[in-house]
Amino acid sequence: MSAIFVAPRLSSVSFWVASLSGSHDPAVTDRWRNKWLNRFTWFICVAALFLICSGGMVTSKNVGLAVPDWPTTFGYNMFLFPVSKWVGGILFEHTHRLIASAVGFLTIILAIWLWSSESRRWVRNLALVALAGVILQGILGGLVAPNCRGAKRQLTEKKHEPPDR
Repeated sequence: MSAIFVAPRLSSVSFWVASLSGSHDPAVTDRWRNKWLNRFTWFICVAALFLICSGGMVTSKNVGLAVPDWPTTFGYNMFLFPVSKWVGGILFEHTHRLIASAVGFLTIILAIWLWSSESRRWVRNLALVALAGVILQGILGGLVAPNCRGAKRQLTEKKHEPPDR
């Protein structure tokens, strides 16, 4: 009966020794890489869904321009903005920006990972398309913030001007 319990332990130890020495089966390594790549990709999908929900909160609360400048936040580096100032609409807008930055960074990592480990050309091209889409989304968000702020200011100024006669 002790041989039954010893054999699995020896096989698992020999697997780890073989994997450390580099003399292991490539199929096991590919399966391990694919498993972690799959997990990482699902993590990015969940982060993107979280980003969409955060953007929905920004829109539904009508606080899309609570932070008037981009890429900074009230003159601070976006990543160093003091938490004590995250109040009201700034909380929603700034959190959305941080989540978007994280999704962008994770997408860069995914594109590099796929280009270095994937042999299928269409998958590597899809990674580049995803990366280009995330970069384009960030650029559009950055361009919209100052333009919308100016348009909003013009609308509020026109509201308070006396009508022309």
